[in-house]
Amino acid sequence: MLDLSHHGRDDEKRMQKGVYLSMETATSEQRLCDFVGHSRFFPVGRRPFQSNMKSPRALVEALPPLKLNAEEEVELQRLAESFVLSNLSQYLELSEGVRKTGTSPKEWRELRQKESIRVYTQRSKKKSDSAVEEPSVPSLLLFGTVAGCLNDVMYAVAASNDVDIQVKSKFVQDGIVDAKVLCEVVRPSINEPFAHVNVTWRLYAVPEARDYICVEASGIATTAEGESIGYHIAHSVAFPQLQPFRDADVERGNLSVCALYRQRAPNSVECYVHGFFDFQEEDTVLSAISMNAMANQWLSFSHLIQCSEMKKLVWRLRKKAAQLADTCSSSGSSFDSVEATRRRSSAAKPASHCSVCTKSLGFMSTGKKHCRVCDRTVCSRCNLKKTVCTVKPLIGTAILEKKFAVCAPCHQEIVKSDALAVARDEIHLRGCTRDSDWWSVSE
Repeated sequence: MLDLSHHGRDDEKRMQKGVYLSMETATSEQRLCDFVGHSRFFPVGRRPFQSNMKSPRALVEALPPLKLNAEEEVELQRLAESFVLSNLSQYLELSEGVRKTGTSPKEWRELRQKESIRVYTQRSKKKSDSAVEEPSVPSLLLFGTVAGCLNDVMYAVAASNDVDIQVKSKFVQDGIVDAKVLCEVVRPSINEPFAHVNVTWRLYAVPEARDYICVEASGIATTAEGESIGYHIAHSVAFPQLQPFRDADVERGNLSVCALYRQRAPNSVECYVHGFFDFQEEDTVLSAISMNAMANQWLSFSHLIQCSEMKKLVWRLRKKAAQLADTCSSSGSSFDSVEATRRRSSAAKPASHCSVCTKSLGFMSTGKKHCRVCDRTVCSRCNLKKTVCTVKPLIGTAILEKKFAVCAPCHQEIVKSDALAVARDEIHLRGCTRDSDWWSVSE
């Protein structure tokens, strides 16, 4: 867990100046080098990687391996920590100002709104001695609340592997077409299941194909007052072996985004996201189109709680598969044979009444459904159709959407599950169950 208590106000101001002033005044190459502060991380745009492949999966397969030494890994962790610290002071100041005045800062103009989430763009600054607008790096600010708890938000946000990133993107529709973790620096653990630091490749398609190489990190920080603040950062870095694709119609961009989350009420999480974007566009109109597309994608933050609930359902099905696997181990039978026996047993005892409301299912029982979690028979009124995004085993890497029948009591139990405990248990389950097992129990 990131401890913020030993960092003073002077340290935060120094880091803030090093991040934001350099990003607003320097060239894109200087911004990247100034922020990372080390010559081993090279700015993008040199020696383009030659490729004629255009499909997202082909681009993923063409990415060369990335190996970092211990010193580089430590430097990336320090980079992530400094980035969180520099944004924290700005967030606290903004949050306090909004609570006192009830309005957003004047330097920000609202672009989008969805539920309690608002996305702003920074107003153009004017020089004091003229009416000429100062050039600045395009930036966005998101501020608002989502209904839920901090652990639920972090469970949705902390996507530390390829599948989790793609599943989250498919569900919340954040614009990511494909992604690949190029290097794992810090992996989630039982003690800190939301914490990770990776180097990740992202591909976006709207308004045009553009990719990013970023250091990504998430976790929960603790302030000097003992308050927990969740964070997720993505900041562009560059390595000589990860050059832009020259002949694949994909532009390499730079971004610097920090998201912070804080429990403000028993069922309300405050969300703050601040991002800078260098789209490598000389045309201001195209740059504005790109910014508006990114603003639309940021509205996906309003879906984080629903994403957490979806992941909990997958966890519950995986747990069910693990329990069946334990039965197989103790009996010496195969998983497939035990699952087939369970299904035959369920089919041999047709229910005449709903297991939840006890309503008669009728002579033909046409409206009955089987809950995929508890296997009980329920009527159509007590049955909920829940969408799950996942990779179907043995088929490929495409993310599929599948609707599951879940009874209302099971759904309530899953929703109320402690996301922190679920995340810890998930780390264990992934080591002892196969994806094909949990998928088969849901068929």
